[in-house]
Amino acid sequence: MYAGLLGIAQGIFKLVQELDYSTIELHIYGAGAEQQLIEDYIKEHPELPLYYYGELSRNDLHKALLNYDIAIIPLLNRIYGSVPSKLFEYAKLGMPMLYFGGGEGEIIMEKYALGWVANSGDYQHLNLIISSIKKQNISSELREKIKKTAETHFDFGKQLRQLVEQF
Repeated sequence: MYAGLLGIAQGIFKLVQELDYSTIELHIYGAGAEQQLIEDYIKEHPELPLYYYGELSRNDLHKALLNYDIAIIPLLNRIYGSVPSKLFEYAKLGMPMLYFGGGEGEIIMEKYALGWVANSGDYQHLNLIISSIKKQNISSELREKIKKTAETHFDFGKQLRQLVEQF
């Protein structure tokens, strides 16, 4: 599942073209510059398990996300000094992630074991990682572990209090 901006930086249109759909479905939520390209691609390829739902409110989106196994976080180009906020948002939901953007986000994914990482821009590696993920590895225990990690390490209130205490 992907939810977010369908912009040039995210590269969702390229993603839908490059994925190997033999063992997966891709469900997309959001809007942006590539929206029409994605909608047209889906119409041109009705045989693919590729679904687009448009935009949802934040609350409705969070409810919908819980129905999926993995969220993908792609970036076409690394944005130095920046980490996609989705990483923290999805962790709070206990959502396992597949990160495909390099940089600091990749380091956080690996350090806190939030899911899987594919080499940025390498669609062959992305498809290899996807094919290696087994349904039984996406357990309620993994989801709880990710949620607990978010509560411990990604709580903004805690981080702010710790920062204030240092001064």
